[in-house]
Amino acid sequence: MANKLNLPSYESLLQSGEQARDNGAEKVITIPIDQIRDFEGHPFHVSLDQDMLKLIDFIQENGQMVPVFVRPSKDSNGYEMIAGHRRKFAFQQLGMTEIQAIVRDLDDDQATILMVDSNVQRENILPTERGYAYRMRIEAMKHQGS
Repeated sequence: MANKLNLPSYESLLQSGEQARDNGAEKVITIPIDQIRDFEGHPFHVSLDQDMLKLIDFIQENGQMVPVFVRPSKDSNGYEMIAGHRRKFAFQQLGMTEIQAIVRDLDDDQATILMVDSNVQRENILPTERGYAYRMRIEAMKHQGS
């Protein structure tokens, strides 16, 4: 299904900068965190719970292992987060001002599907969050005729 929607594979998201250039894909860039807005209608709550404290400790010890995934804002003023809300929050808690990101132009439906798919595999998601996210995904797929 990812091919029908022109969504990137997870492998392509994790390519090195050189591989990405060779394949015509995006590369990882550094973006000021204050230029990244949360995904509109993001159904997953980010809170300072035990899991977040573990993520903060991990990032403090190891740095950023996986870039966040963003798209340019519709108003051309910064970016909108697609995947990485928790990492962004952890960076902010650590006082960091920049984050590594992959930027890709996605329409609203592609962005919604990718946002949901990148979050629903997490273990500690409330049933209401999961249900709302799946409803968002189904609506996005309907718009694409899937």
